[in-house]
Amino acid sequence: MTASTASPASSSPTRTPGLVAAALLAALLAAGCTSPASDATASQEPARGRALTGGMQTTGRIGTEHAQVGEVFWAALPLPRNATKDPLAIDKARFTKIPKGLKVGEYRVFDTNEVGGIYFLAYAGGKYGTKDPDTLKNHAGEPIRLKSDQESDYYYAAKVTVTGPVHHDLGGCSYWYKQNNRQYRQSLHCQTTIRVGTPLPDH
Repeated sequence: MTASTASPASSSPTRTPGLVAAALLAALLAAGCTSPASDATASQEPARGRALTGGMQTTGRIGTEHAQVGEVFWAALPLPRNATKDPLAIDKARFTKIPKGLKVGEYRVFDTNEVGGIYFLAYAGGKYGTKDPDTLKNHAGEPIRLKSDQESDYYYAAKVTVTGPVHHDLGGCSYWYKQNNRQYRQSLHCQTTIRVGTPLPDH
């Protein structure tokens, strides 16, 4: 629910490179110019947000202790809710704490109405009788728009591959959104446990 960039100048025989550089610098200062790169960095830095809540998933832990190396899961980030009086639009969400032994690939946005709720942690391929998340429509092409005091019908999920033993949890769910023409980033508590252990019996 996650949170990095001179043209060659010719000089006449009567001017040294040092004099040309000095003249260019003086012209820039006289015009009141500043570094474009610095301005771009400052304008792109989102403010710290407080508009979102994440419901039940932000108060506990979900997961499995029966994963196998090579298995693939879809791990959900908390279902966002706009707790303010002003509308907002969420652009993306990411896990920012990814432990050794897990590899996060793509992110998708799923519709709870199509899923029939939320798959907090689902096996890819529809293992154990769940719908296969890979076959569900991906709604990541446009922002999640939330009106005042509205809970989303859509949630972000990450495709996670188990690459080895895992000793820590997925966490640090961050959301990037726009509200009142300003960009924000906000982190919500989330804790998804995936541990390698005894495999579950096939059904």
